[in-house]
Amino acid sequence: MMLWCVTQWLSEVEFLIGPNSTEFEFFDVVHNRIYSWEEFSRIVSARRTVFQNCGIKRGDRILITHGNSLEFLVDTIAALSCHASVIVADGGLKPAEMLNVMNDSQPDFVVNKYDDIKRTKATSADTRRLVLNSPALILLTSGTTGLPKLVVLETNRIKERLEAIEIAIPRTQRARSLCVLPTHFGHGLIGICLSSLYSGCQLAMLPTIDLSILQKLDELIDRARPTFLSGTPATWETLLRYTSKRKSPLIRAQIASAHASAGLFNRVKEWAGCAVYNVYGMTETASWISAKEFRTIGDEAVVGDGKIWGTLFRIDNIEADEFGSVSVQTSRSGNGFWYSTGDRGKIDDRGELILSGRQSRVINRRGVKVSAEEVELALLSLPMISDAIVLAVGGELDSVGAMIVVNPALPARTEAEITAAINHDLSEKLSEYKRPTRFWLVETIPRRANGKPDLKEIGFICNSEK
Repeated sequence: MMLWCVTQWLSEVEFLIGPNSTEFEFFDVVHNRIYSWEEFSRIVSARRTVFQNCGIKRGDRILITHGNSLEFLVDTIAALSCHASVIVADGGLKPAEMLNVMNDSQPDFVVNKYDDIKRTKATSADTRRLVLNSPALILLTSGTTGLPKLVVLETNRIKERLEAIEIAIPRTQRARSLCVLPTHFGHGLIGICLSSLYSGCQLAMLPTIDLSILQKLDELIDRARPTFLSGTPATWETLLRYTSKRKSPLIRAQIASAHASAGLFNRVKEWAGCAVYNVYGMTETASWISAKEFRTIGDEAVVGDGKIWGTLFRIDNIEADEFGSVSVQTSRSGNGFWYSTGDRGKIDDRGELILSGRQSRVINRRGVKVSAEEVELALLSLPMISDAIVLAVGGELDSVGAMIVVNPALPARTEAEITAAINHDLSEKLSEYKRPTRFWLVETIPRRANGKPDLKEIGFICNSEK
């Protein structure tokens, strides 16, 4: 009877449970403690009872604002086992941003931390803005500085992605997965955390990275001995800066969520001592949908054919350069709908997708289109630059500008010397019309929690330094 009570939650979240889930372990690397499957099950079961006693029931929406901990994972699974929908948000949002999240998601309960569960004055279910079929997770994608964009993921879509990850990335490669990403994004939550639970892998998780964590980052990663690690370009830059080459090589490393340079791929490969993959995915598809191993310059833009992931690619509105709008279909049964990604790409002779950047980040320079991502990759290939973001500037926004971070390890030079050197090196990589005509030298580029540039803050800096 006791065993049934402890594991009853399993039958309520079958979409998260795979054939090997009972081999799952959670490794608290900060306190150097491993929680076995039995211990984890007891904690989830107890938390489920707490939620039920608070009145959480089928159809409720639970906003969870804490993250990157065992408690977060337990809260998420316990709420799902109550047949509630879980909204995950960054607890570090400013009050105005959190108010936008509250207004748009209309939660019934808010869990700010493990011992802080509050009922809200939510609108009744039949008058809510979103009418959903079996929603499980509600994730927020870019837009929290204005009205947030909510992405609703149903149970069947999440299970489909977890199955695809298990097929595409063998369980042996993910035996010890380390999550270094924010858990309020699909990359960390689904791609690493929930897939570890589904496949029965050991999951280690770093807390939100602050100064105290940076000071012992090397020690924590050594303790975790990960076989699998996936991160954004910004996350990898942090790891490369504050940690040393792995004593125990990984089996697989991934760079996802944004364009990265060949130089970054090579540095990650050296650090990890293993193959590095360029991974493609988005919040709307519940996680990764394709991947390709980086081998040489040129591979950084190739994300594979998607077949093993159950993904189909289609290019619409093809232009003279063979690039066009990328649409994807992710249903493994082939009955899914086509989703327009907003990315620009083409399919090569091998059937593999090559990305050139976001359609919204194409700069129309006097009638000639310039890919901001192409210019960024050229900038990031220069040893003197450690980070860069390209944007449209000028009275008609028809010129190319670049905000850059100069490699701090290099000897100090004047701004004029730096820009002259950049222009000289870019002349060998880009046509003149693609080269930036304006540079902003900064210590760091403003980025959101998911590693993507904070365009609003970047625009403010650029406009204030005209």
